[in-house]
Amino acid sequence: MICEECGSPLIEEIDTGEIVCPRCGTVVRNRRVVISLPENYDFPRNGLPLTFRAPGKGINSIIGWKDKDGKGNKLNREQKEIVRRLRKWEKYTSSSIDRSIRVGLGKLNAMGEKLNLPNSVIETAAVIYTKVTLNRSFMLGRKREDILAGCIYAACRQCNVIYSLDNIAIGLNLTRKEVARAYRKIYDEFNIDVPPVDIPKFISKCVSNLHGLGSTERLALKILEVAGNCNAVVGKSPKGLVGACIYIASKFTEDQFTQPQVADVAGMCSVTLRNRYKDLLAHMDFITEV
Repeated sequence: MICEECGSPLIEEIDTGEIVCPRCGTVVRNRRVVISLPENYDFPRNGLPLTFRAPGKGINSIIGWKDKDGKGNKLNREQKEIVRRLRKWEKYTSSSIDRSIRVGLGKLNAMGEKLNLPNSVIETAAVIYTKVTLNRSFMLGRKREDILAGCIYAACRQCNVIYSLDNIAIGLNLTRKEVARAYRKIYDEFNIDVPPVDIPKFISKCVSNLHGLGSTERLALKILEVAGNCNAVVGKSPKGLVGACIYIASKFTEDQFTQPQVADVAGMCSVTLRNRYKDLLAHMDFITEV
């Protein structure tokens, strides 16, 4: 290359990447940007993010039913015949497990939207359902809706989302017995790691459903902490402890909840609430009016 100003040959600076004239100093091209990547650099993929809510994490190639190409143009007769044969072979080559996963994940997404569950719970439930579906013998003789409900409840437990069996059963038009049986089968067969119920979060949810005061929630949490120090919670059902703590705390605030109100929100009977209430009174040093 020749300099347009003085006609001298141009040179390239190795360090700066600029092309300059050594005689008059004219800069023909500025610094170039050189991006150096390591050899093991993993280039990110384009498109939607990976998700377990879709078959194949959402990266499967599916032949659509619209007779149009990628630009939206209609296919001619020969192209339509080719696409029709491809659809047929795609249907024949997919296994029954793939079809079961595809149908089940579609229903799982609909159930999650109906129950208004967070995305993390639906993702976890999709992972559990995929693992369950791969076991052919486990799915035989069981309704897909029951298995999906059991996966949703297991995902709620893993994600520490307070959602009871009754809430799931009512929201999905199932019985509590069906959901509980499916969850127990999944838990026993696949050894799912399910943490214990987060009792403080359960107390917050129950007080919120009762439209209680913040002082009632704080006092109930304090009673639960003191009861734990007194070993009064060992071997007791979380629902009974939550109901008893809220009922006792309401007696010291302006809420004044009744036993049927607390029992209904906590998901237990009034007899269990009274028994846990008496147990806490026996282990703690305070007096309340019944």
